[in-house]
Amino acid sequence: MIEKTIVSFELPYRDPLDVRAFLFGVDARQRRIGEGADTEELQPTLCLVAGVRGDEAQQTLVCALLVEQLCHMEQMGALLPGNLIQVIPCANPASMSIGRRFWPGDKTDINRMFPGDESGEATQRVAAALFEQVKGFRYGIHLSSFYL
Repeated sequence: MIEKTIVSFELPYRDPLDVRAFLFGVDARQRRIGEGADTEELQPTLCLVAGVRGDEAQQTLVCALLVEQLCHMEQMGALLPGNLIQVIPCANPASMSIGRRFWPGDKTDINRMFPGDESGEATQRVAAALFEQVKGFRYGIHLSSFYL
């Protein structure tokens, strides 16, 4: 497994808020990512994203449990070689940390900001980073909540 930061926000009164991705895969030589396997050699196969809204705690928990299981499967060599799996459990840590549905401050919804803008407002930057990160995967799953 490789953990990487997709986007980070420096804040004056607390630690930075990071949107993290967890990457899993095994190359044809049965080397795990992080132990010499190159992610460039792997086919982007599955990407899961959750926690785009700050009240999606259950979806984030599902992804956290999936990350735990994928770590175990990767260590045992149970993943199909040549495929890359990416899990992004929490795409909106700012809202998640305060338990609010939308981005704190301007109360915008990241879901409404795609494809995003790298030089725009915070939610537009998160959307742009997410959009860039998930492009190219064969399958994508967004664990979302429905409030209507």
